[in-house]
Amino acid sequence: MRVVRLQDVGTRLAIAWMAIALGSCTPKGVVYEPIPASSDYPLPESTIAGYVTAGDVVSMRRHAWQVFGAMVQPSRANPRLPLWETWYGKSEVKGNATCLEDTDRGAGGWKRDPGPDPQLAEVRAEAIVRARALGLEDSAVFDPLEIVRYNREACLFIKRNQLMQETVLSEWYGKGVRDIAALEGPADNRMVVVKTSWISINDGERKILSIWDGKPAVKGATSQSLKIHNDDRNDDGLRHVCVSTSRARCLDVAKAAWVPTDAFYHYRSGGSVNILVGLHIATREQSDWVWATFWWHDRRESKPYGSDRPQMVRYPWNNYLMNVAYDMDFPVEPDGGPHIAFNPWLEGFQADGLTSNCMACHRRASWSPNGETCFAFAGQDGDVNHTARIDVVVRGREAATGTYFNEPFEERLKLAFLWSLRPPPPAGFEDCRNGATPDGRAQPDANTLPKLHPK
Repeated sequence: MRVVRLQDVGTRLAIAWMAIALGSCTPKGVVYEPIPASSDYPLPESTIAGYVTAGDVVSMRRHAWQVFGAMVQPSRANPRLPLWETWYGKSEVKGNATCLEDTDRGAGGWKRDPGPDPQLAEVRAEAIVRARALGLEDSAVFDPLEIVRYNREACLFIKRNQLMQETVLSEWYGKGVRDIAALEGPADNRMVVVKTSWISINDGERKILSIWDGKPAVKGATSQSLKIHNDDRNDDGLRHVCVSTSRARCLDVAKAAWVPTDAFYHYRSGGSVNILVGLHIATREQSDWVWATFWWHDRRESKPYGSDRPQMVRYPWNNYLMNVAYDMDFPVEPDGGPHIAFNPWLEGFQADGLTSNCMACHRRASWSPNGETCFAFAGQDGDVNHTARIDVVVRGREAATGTYFNEPFEERLKLAFLWSLRPPPPAGFEDCRNGATPDGRAQPDANTLPKLHPK
């Protein structure tokens, strides 16, 4: 097998994107393509552990950038798509895909031809189910929508164990299994899962987006929603950009510079353009996975999240900033607390999202046939909000496993850090609205709740 070092990928990127610019003719459809074989990936778990023990953030970030640079190179069969876009979508993994298809996967695959996008339709339908479970109207479902991709090794692991079938999870639970990662022995260290966040912009439309510059609008706040407007309502205290295919559509927007959709990784679906605003990448190079999170920013060299980006990461991917989580606790933060690594589009809006950790949140990924308990918490605006205990974002190993469950963590079926394997909430979860639990017990006063992020 020919070995391709990740550092060589930049040249391949430039050549492929040049071919696109020159109007090369490429086949339609999706042909699976893995990350190139490389001496840089996957790293041995001992190497990853060494980075954590030494607090070697430089090496952690360098490795994450190298993997990212390899994943975003154009695929050979269809240079319009980066490699990770040729991977399997949730409906394929849950459906009839064998995870071994190398050719065009047909209508069930993720084609980028004009027309309704099955990914977005499926995700929106699931989002509406969860919104209703919280007592919200369907209109509460808004962009950005989240989509998950699985490489072949991850797809095979899930398919072999039928981990997207609730009846199978129930069967394993009944047999006393409490961690699906152990079902088939040591997991393949080549497994990769990508969670993406998109905003859809209709033709002739503009979207005014908030920009996360590292500080919330309200000093001391632990959450921050990034707004998405069609009109000029810059009322959240943050900077903004106006995104559209045409500069003319943004001329009347004050204090929001025009950004073309080409500045984002994007694709066209029917009468709209879908732009990628954020993504998580999880690689199974250690038992807790290696987590890297990326978000779009108009100042690509911003320190400390973009200034070390290597040259191999080319436009538009060099418009994304990055943070990493190789551990739930280390390196510790200036406040002495566990490590923080979050995505402003994926976690920033949640309670304590600005002080959360990707790995710690995903350690909580678990399921129980007993359902979930809801609880009340004080929102940033002073209102009392409700959520499932399981959905709270946290930081630190202690908080990841010791708080906000309606039963001991040890009794729950752990989902190998993959939230996307969790079945939809049970019908009883609809009682989460109005501050009631599924069993009818009243919720405690929000002021009496314990801290979300104990040090």
